[in-house]
Amino acid sequence: MVKLFLPGGTRFYCSGTMLTHRSVLTAAHCFTGGTSTARQAVGDVVRVGGMGLFDGILSYVEKVDLHPTFDISTYIGDVAVVTLTANIDPRDAARRGVYPAQLGTPSQIRYGSYIRLSGWGVSNKAGRGGGGVARAPPVHAQGAGWPQPGHHARRKKEGRAAKAAKDDDTDDADDADGADDATAWQAAAATRRTVRGRSGGGNRTGVSPRATAAQRAAAGTSTGLSQPMRLLTTQVHVRVMHECATFAERFIGVTNFFTSRYNEALQVCLSLYDGVSACDGDSGAPFFTKFAPPGVPPTYYVHAIMSFSYSSATESCPTYFPDWATRVSAYTDWIVPRLIY
Repeated sequence: MVKLFLPGGTRFYCSGTMLTHRSVLTAAHCFTGGTSTARQAVGDVVRVGGMGLFDGILSYVEKVDLHPTFDISTYIGDVAVVTLTANIDPRDAARRGVYPAQLGTPSQIRYGSYIRLSGWGVSNKAGRGGGGVARAPPVHAQGAGWPQPGHHARRKKEGRAAKAAKDDDTDDADDADGADDATAWQAAAATRRTVRGRSGGGNRTGVSPRATAAQRAAAGTSTGLSQPMRLLTTQVHVRVMHECATFAERFIGVTNFFTSRYNEALQVCLSLYDGVSACDGDSGAPFFTKFAPPGVPPTYYVHAIMSFSYSSATESCPTYFPDWATRVSAYTDWIVPRLIY
C-alpha cells in the first residue's frame, strides 16, 4: 500500500498500490482539480508500506500518467500510474514486509464473492483524527478527490460484513441475510433521498461526483469525519452492476446513471448492503485478494481501484451505499507498458 501527500508531506489525499519498486497504481481523479485535466503533481510526497499514515519508505512523484479516456463526469478511465523519483530498495522493502502487488485477472473475482479493501480514508466514527481531512460535498464520488465515502466509513463498521465473510463459505450474493439487509438499506436510502429534495415535477434531484481529494487537502478544511492513523481493511461483496445502477437511480437520485455512468466492462460495483464503505482518502486504494501459501511471502492481486461513490443528505459516507471502482483487468494493456522495473 502507498500513501500520497501534497508537498510538505502532511496533507494526505489518496492511496495506491505498489506494482514495482518504482511504479504505483492509483486513481486518475487524484490528480485533477474536478476536471479531466491533470494538475501538477511532481514533487508530491509518497510513503510506501507501513501501517501508520506517516510510516513507510519515503519517496516523491516524478511523473503521473493518466489514462487518456479519463472523464471526470463519468469516472470512466479512472486509473493512473505514478512513477517515483527513484527505485525503492527491494531489500529494504522486503525487510519491512513490503512487496509489489500483481495485476488481477477477470477469472479471479466473480459476482457474489468477497474481496478486500484497504486504505487510510476517514471514518464516520468519532475518534482521534489526523490532520486536515476536508469535508465532502453533499454528494461525493470516491474518485472525486478523497477516496470516496466508502472506504473507511464502512470499514469502521465492518463487524457484520466481516462476520458474514467468515461465515459465508458459499459466496452467495443473495443469501437470506443480504435480502433482509437490502430491504432495510433501501428504506433508509429512500428516506434520505426525500430529505435531499426533489426538483420540479417530482423528479429526483440529479447527483454528481464531488471535488477532488487533492483540492480538499490543499484547502485544509475540517470535517466531522476523523482520519485514522492506521491502515484499515474490510471485506466487501462484488455486486452486479445492474443492481448498483438501479440503486443509484431509485435511492440515491442519480437520474442518468444507466445512460452515462453504467459500464460493467470498465467498472466494478462493490459493498452494496454490506454495512461498510469507502470514504475520504480512500480514492485510489485497491480492492484485492491475497494468496498466502505457507513458508513464502503472500502475493496480493489488485482487481479494482477505488473510484467514486455518493453521500446522502445526512452522512458523508453512508455505509449502505455502493462503491464504484475501476476494473483493473480492463486496463492491463495500458498499465503494463508504463511500469518501470
